[in-house]
Amino acid sequence: ARSVSTFGAIPAMNPAYQYAALALQNPNLARADMTLALYAVNGTLLGFSSRTLERGERLLLELSELVPGTPVPPGSSVWVFSSRPIQMFGLLVDDRIRSVTPRLPVEATP
Repeated sequence: ARSVSTFGAIPAMNPAYQYAALALQNPNLARADMTLALYAVNGTLLGFSSRTLERGERLLLELSELVPGTPVPPGSSVWVFSSRPIQMFGLLVDDRIRSVTPRLPVEATP
């Protein structure tokens, strides 16, 4: 669990059957207030949203749901800032071949 995590280098995907998602879980006994920010590969802020996870709550979001109306370009990254340490990991989903590939935050990668 951590208060800040980065999920970077979103690969190019075919929107007909592939997408990236983010799984979040609050293991705390109190709510966690979060800001989720989407950045382009050059570091430009594309958009952000605020969410709250109640104690013990889980949330799975497709990246396009983070900032509705803002496309998620290849190479972009998502930063999650939370008021309390929460558990998070990314997912790459391919409905065509029925696969789900988990991705750890950049900070957790050796």
